[in-house]
Amino acid sequence: MAATYGRKRKVERYYWREIFKTYCSHILDWLDQNSEQTKDIIEFQKKFPDIAKELKKKAKRYWQDVNRQTPKYDLKERTQSEFLSSVKISVASVKAEYRQVQKAGQKIGKWMNLTGQLVSAEEVAAEWYQALGYSTLRCERKLISVLVATFLTTSIQSKSDPRVRTVFRNSTRNWTRRNTKTGLISILLPEDFGTVEHYSRRSSAIQADLSRMRAAKNLLTLFDMLLHPSESLRDYLWVNDDKPVGLARTALTVLPNEVVIAGVDWAIRDFWRRQPGWPDFLVHRNDGFLFSEVKSPLDELSHEQMNWFQWAIEEARIPCEICRIEKQIA
Repeated sequence: MAATYGRKRKVERYYWREIFKTYCSHILDWLDQNSEQTKDIIEFQKKFPDIAKELKKKAKRYWQDVNRQTPKYDLKERTQSEFLSSVKISVASVKAEYRQVQKAGQKIGKWMNLTGQLVSAEEVAAEWYQALGYSTLRCERKLISVLVATFLTTSIQSKSDPRVRTVFRNSTRNWTRRNTKTGLISILLPEDFGTVEHYSRRSSAIQADLSRMRAAKNLLTLFDMLLHPSESLRDYLWVNDDKPVGLARTALTVLPNEVVIAGVDWAIRDFWRRQPGWPDFLVHRNDGFLFSEVKSPLDELSHEQMNWFQWAIEEARIPCEICRIEKQIA
């Protein structure tokens, strides 16, 4: 949510990792000062909701002050119109009937598909592509997450990295809101994973992993070989279930090797900022493939999505488009 344009204010979107870490530090200090104990942050928030709210605000105020005095990130963002005037993206227009329905006391928008069912914009787009003979794979951040975690696990989780430490948490495999007791696992994780600093420190090791990808006769074979060693890192990124692994395996049979390697290389250089921008769909058929980002009439591209499209079009030369769902006028 923090990385989604419009869902949080800029400081929260850019500093969400720092705010959360500071929030956790405040919790530990408060527990120590008040001789209290909780098994985890969730129990703390349930047991002391008002204190949790205040400590979260305190952490947010701290990073707002930091941003005013010595900003860590550049918060200036292009508007969608500015971006589209400089980067030309193909747009597919799909017409569908739009309805508003009541759900949990609120009105929400739904689109009517070809069989008269009320569905999401993404489902309308998937049906449209399928009618054109394409198969559709729902990607978003899951595809790049599983590819990065698997192909780069050797460099990311290397015990020779002085900033790698062992962390523990419940597994995300088969985790649901009703099934949170998934068992404790250990994860080898660099303290600065996902940042520009991490790539800078580990660039030689990461490039060695990328060279191994370039030398591989079959990336799917290499992927399968690295599945077990990468299990805990994939678990950390919420892509350790069968579905995202299956998504990656199918994508590896569709995408040219150079596209996969370019995507992994680009994403790891600033992973937390480049992971959210990947499009909704990878669509493919015998004569080719493309990535597609689905947008309803009022939806705009996020800053991360703009970065992805600019890279894909101007640097990687990857086929891609925006699929705009528009209201069908009776």
